Amino acid sequence: HIAPHFLMVENMQIVYTNIRDAYKNRNEYNIVWQRLIDYVEKNYLTCQENRYVSISFDDPTITPLRQCRFYIGMTIKDTVEPKGRFGVMTIPDGEYAVFRYKGEYSSIYQLYNDIYMLWLPTSDYQLRNPFSFEVYINTPRDISSSELLTDVYFPVDKIYPVPPETNKYQMI
Repeated sequence: HIAPHFLMVENMQIVYTNIRDAYKNRNEYNIVWQRLIDYVEKNYLTCQENRYVSISFDDPTITPLRQCRFYIGMTIKDTVEPKGRFGVMTIPDGEYAVFRYKGEYSSIYQLYNDIYMLWLPTSDYQLRNPFSFEVYINTPRDISSSELLTDVYFPVDKIYPVPPETNKYQMI
């Protein structure tokens, strides 16, 4: 049984890059992450509050892999102009259902499946339009892959029951 906690999130500005096909090759994937970290450091954007994030706009079980849009990024406090392969975007504010995942990144799709197939249909929530995103609590540099922690944020709205229609006409 999966159960999220709920957070009201303020707008988060991130600097990001498109991962493209790099996730297929661990070495290339690490190189893209390192480029992002170098870019943030070079532009003096590092601070204690920085968080590593990823955003997937497509479901790889539906969208062909070569067309999937998958961004990795880092939250930033200061503004920076997009440059080269790096863009800047805002993760919208609002209420989010947050699910904690522990384990290898390659198996996180199972959590997504459980959220969509088990939790969402039986919850009192519906998804809002913005995208879901992941926040990495630790990294493979710090800990074994089986101990990795990831928070998955789903934008939600509470569903309120519609009151039954009141009878306008009473029988006498």
